[in-house]
Amino acid sequence: MIRIDWDEVEATKAKLLREGATDALEMVVIVLYYTKSECDKIQIRLGQLEKSLFDLGGNEDVKGIFLYDIEVRKPYLKCEEPNRVSALETVPNSGHPTILLEFNKMPPEGRDVWVEIALSKLQHYISQGV
Repeated sequence: MIRIDWDEVEATKAKLLREGATDALEMVVIVLYYTKSECDKIQIRLGQLEKSLFDLGGNEDVKGIFLYDIEVRKPYLKCEEPNRVSALETVPNSGHPTILLEFNKMPPEGRDVWVEIALSKLQHYISQGV
């Protein structure tokens, strides 16, 4: 199950409001699951953020939630499982066959999110000095 840092949610929402957004700002929540390779895209308004995250956070099949602005291709908020095993330590040298086969089947937004996740994991792994 994912862990939602509610302080981070509030900080993100406050930052967007300070930058001129309103509660009516339309955002996309991208939901990644354990049991399927596709992601769901749920359109919400900024004013619905807490309720939407609360509803999704209780689903044990959810492995990650991203508050995303597709136009600028920027995630505003990431909520993931707290004790993830480093993907780089568990993927065989040849790559993970399921991800490699399904990568081209993902929608462009899903590929962008997947690549960003992979790069952030790589940066974290490198920064650990391992």
